Amino acid sequence: MTMNPLSEAVEKSMLRDDTLFYWDLVHALIGSKSSGILVLGLQPYISQCVVETHNYLSQKEPEAARVLILEHAEIIQGSRHSSKLLLDTKLGLEGISEFHNKLTSKHYEGFIGRHKGPLARLMILLQGDLGLFTYDDQIICTTHTAQINLGYGEVQWWNRGNEINKLSKEIGIQIGYYVATMAKLIWGAGPPEHDIQAEYNIDDRLISRKDVKASQFYSSKFGGQIGREWGATLVYLFTAIIFVEQVLSNLANQRSNTYFKIQFLTVYHFFNSIRGTQEVIRSNELKSDVLNPMIDEILSDDELQHLANQRGLRNILMHYGLRAFPESSLDLNLAMYGLVEHYFDGTSFSNINLMLKRKIRKLSRLASESLN
Repeated sequence: MTMNPLSEAVEKSMLRDDTLFYWDLVHALIGSKSSGILVLGLQPYISQCVVETHNYLSQKEPEAARVLILEHAEIIQGSRHSSKLLLDTKLGLEGISEFHNKLTSKHYEGFIGRHKGPLARLMILLQGDLGLFTYDDQIICTTHTAQINLGYGEVQWWNRGNEINKLSKEIGIQIGYYVATMAKLIWGAGPPEHDIQAEYNIDDRLISRKDVKASQFYSSKFGGQIGREWGATLVYLFTAIIFVEQVLSNLANQRSNTYFKIQFLTVYHFFNSIRGTQEVIRSNELKSDVLNPMIDEILSDDELQHLANQRGLRNILMHYGLRAFPESSLDLNLAMYGLVEHYFDGTSFSNINLMLKRKIRKLSRLASESLN
């Protein structure tokens, strides 16, 4: 099937949008005081761009893809997958919960269980096994979440600290090189003069970290019958939406197509993950005075349902593919190229964009209330 010229032009324009956004984002983070913390939440989005642009070019322009060296591909793939972890059809939510149970258990063994000798009881009393990162007193990431976001799976950080730090720096450098190479492929050098897509508007004074005991933290937040494994799963999900509202909103140009894409995909994955979570909670007859009402409020929101039902738009934004999309609905001069108007029955991009921002504020507020 021959590719429609307009569809191909829109695909490549979306590719340029993302390259420009991450070019500006990488440069905004270089030398910033808190980049080492912020990247813990940003990495899934950056990895998604790397993996999906590479996949697209491998199919459409294999010669160009060969120039884009992708070392540590397994880790970057794992990071990219983390953005939709709770929708993993192979593991299922029960499998993901078990994964979190193993992860939190290993952190406990590595940070608390390792203490031996006469001072062991005191050290166990004082030692934490979960780090909480906050921005303006809102939890934006945890050390459990960070390990998954960075794509390291069940790696034992406490035994391989120096190795992990070295590897993370290598991957960071590689991603910067990848984005620079993408820019060179598209424009022949760096990007042309343009509206800046990402700037560092983070107040570093508002970023902090503290260590706590994971079992106490998770049980105190959800109560009822929600155990450590489900607590870790939910905190992973909640911090993602808080991060977009609290951090990304202070980095991204609000008019950026890529920022819209990040917001939409985050809400899509969040809502559908909550939908699956409700099914598991009901099937296991788990009860929580905090969680159950919140889930009901989220799933009864008609606007959130409308956003989360747009699987076609989600797939295009994830993978850039427009082969089956009607050419008559495309327009290179519109924000998001007419995709939003098509999937939302003619509702304008500006109205859907406002709805999306409103829903992110709501979800972030609900998530923050449950964690603080």
